[in-house]
Amino acid sequence: PDSRRIAYTVTDARADEKERREKKDWDVVDEFQNAHLYVVTLSKAANATSFPTKQVTKGDFHIVGMDWSPDSRTIVFAQQKTPSA
Repeated sequence: PDSRRIAYTVTDARADEKERREKKDWDVVDEFQNAHLYVVTLSKAANATSFPTKQVTKGDFHIVGMDWSPDSRTIVFAQQKTPSA
């Protein structure tokens, strides 16, 4: 609400990242990856080259929704055990 930060979700890194780097010619499309919550601050520190980003959630669950509190101090989120649950 205060426009100083943006919350978003990102899926976990795939377990087969080594195979992707080796350019294997296959891909599993039926495995879903969990999404977790991140926050990026829209102001840079002096001499910074990027905006500060923080991972807010970790674990064996999937974020399905989120919202900021009216005062922009906290985030409420909904989770489920797997992306397909």
